[in-house]
Amino acid sequence: DIRWSNETPITSHDFVATLHKYLDGFEAPKDLLLLKNVQSLFDGELEDKSLLGFQALDDHILQFTLEHPAPLFPVIVSFLHYRPVPVQVIEAKGKEAWTHPKNIVVSGPYTLQRWRKKKVLILAKNPAYFDAAKVKIAKISYAILPSSKFALKMYEENALDIIPVSKRYQLSAIRNMLSIREQLAEKPLLETWYLGFNQSRPPVDQPLVRKAIAMAIDKEFLLKKILRLMGHPSNTFTAPPSFGAVDVDSKAEEIGIPFNPEQGQQRLFEAGYHNKTLPKIYISGPADVVLKPLKLMLERNLPIKIGLYGEDEEAGDPEDAHIFLSFKQAVYPDAHYFLSEFDPASNANKLHWNNENYTDLLNKAFRQHDVKQRKELYQAAEHILCQEEIAVIPLFYREIAFLTTPQLQWTYSPTGTQQLWTWSFTAN
Repeated sequence: DIRWSNETPITSHDFVATLHKYLDGFEAPKDLLLLKNVQSLFDGELEDKSLLGFQALDDHILQFTLEHPAPLFPVIVSFLHYRPVPVQVIEAKGKEAWTHPKNIVVSGPYTLQRWRKKKVLILAKNPAYFDAAKVKIAKISYAILPSSKFALKMYEENALDIIPVSKRYQLSAIRNMLSIREQLAEKPLLETWYLGFNQSRPPVDQPLVRKAIAMAIDKEFLLKKILRLMGHPSNTFTAPPSFGAVDVDSKAEEIGIPFNPEQGQQRLFEAGYHNKTLPKIYISGPADVVLKPLKLMLERNLPIKIGLYGEDEEAGDPEDAHIFLSFKQAVYPDAHYFLSEFDPASNANKLHWNNENYTDLLNKAFRQHDVKQRKELYQAAEHILCQEEIAVIPLFYREIAFLTTPQLQWTYSPTGTQQLWTWSFTAN
């Protein structure tokens, strides 16, 4: 039997209540569209919610019915909206108040003991957790600090047991610190930064213009010299080592657009801009530290003017930008999670792009049981997305490093989740 942290039983009815809670919104979470009739519910074609593809047969058995075969479902069902939340507590306390330490009810290995915003967050072992005997660390404190320099200083003073390192210059400095450099571990982060083209807006509705822009971006220089972030320049969208990612050693050079500003200028010529001015192109995004060097790089390498929101009074609505900067971090390490971002049926598709071959490849891959064939289908989709159509320009895959004290035994997940229940600590 499993129980909430307030000792009440968790039953299959809690899972059903959670799913209904998520389906009460204006849009269906995409991972729930696999379930029978969920799409029909949101299309207004179904009123009887008892016909949805999930039901509690009794307190311990939960039955799912899918719209179609989905070999990835056993993975998907362990993430995101399929995890139960205490619906009764949320409704009794309210959406904001239920997460207060005195109100919160959880099903996991830790519960929230204290939270001082921008200061500290403390987790305490949940004695009601079904596998509590295997949870080795009784209390975990997160220090919320103003800077990475401050974190490194506290680590050197043994005030912290683990800290992340994301900047390349920090990594170089730590490698020269004899006292702690052996405590450094570099890890992949399943995160891809990219530029997406809003193909409803000229001139980026033209493939040759998109290709010219792709050829004008020196990704390695941007990542390593300007941003000084850890990671690798990317030609494809799915971040390795996700399933279905293009093998960097064998196929990456075959997909994507290499840096070649001279050929980029030629592509603009071929697009008809040899004797007329290209309209100003606006880029939106969450990180000025990336946008500003991109603007300079594009204007240096092409006869083009770039506008940034916040700098240009004529920019208009950022939602209407020609190009948007964004990133995708995987919740589960599979190409489907990355590539479905640009499925025309996706709520997240901001490209205004519809390629039937791309959609067909994704649908076939999602239903395909054969591992080799699934990979081939996803890589064919990458070829359309990043080379044939150039619907997006992958910029770089992020990496991260951690400093950990010898006393801490921990496991790392490239999806960013911290598997605290597997950690242990040996005191000096």
